[in-house]
Amino acid sequence: MKKENGKLFLAIKVVAALFCACQPEIPEIVEPEVFTDVDGNIYDTVRIGAQTWTSQDLRVKRCPDGPALKEFEIKL
Repeated sequence: MKKENGKLFLAIKVVAALFCACQPEIPEIVEPEVFTDVDGNIYDTVRIGAQTWTSQDLRVKRCPDGPALKEFEIKL
């Protein structure tokens, strides 16, 4: 009986060790950088892991090659 309890305890320790080793990695957050669009608007950016995001909505009014963007309204 003691031998079975020892094996059960060992199995529980192995499962617990595997569970702890499989925890997701918390992404590193790096200091903000600056991004400028074609209209000269300046945006702060935040790097999370391998991705870079703007910290505010884009305010650009034209395409990089010159023509103005069309305005549209989303109706729900």
